[in-house]
Amino acid sequence: MPGIVAGCLLVLIPAMGLFYVADLMGGAKNLLIGNVIKSQFLNIRDWPFGAATSVVMTLLMGLMLLIYWRAARLLNKNVELE
Repeated sequence: MPGIVAGCLLVLIPAMGLFYVADLMGGAKNLLIGNVIKSQFLNIRDWPFGAATSVVMTLLMGLMLLIYWRAARLLNKNVELE
């Protein structure tokens, strides 16, 4: 379980923050979450939707980190009992 959550975190962190790589390498063809947030703020000027998307992604990342922390703690507790 900790490996699955760690893999999800390793995929979501770049997808959230590396919007400029997709802009530089492939233009606007690749749609990442960071690209959506950036376009909501800069191009479309829909600040409430951009802010809501940012908050949801931050909460999702915090939830996944909490799941990872609890799974790692549970795994360490089971290893100590054996």
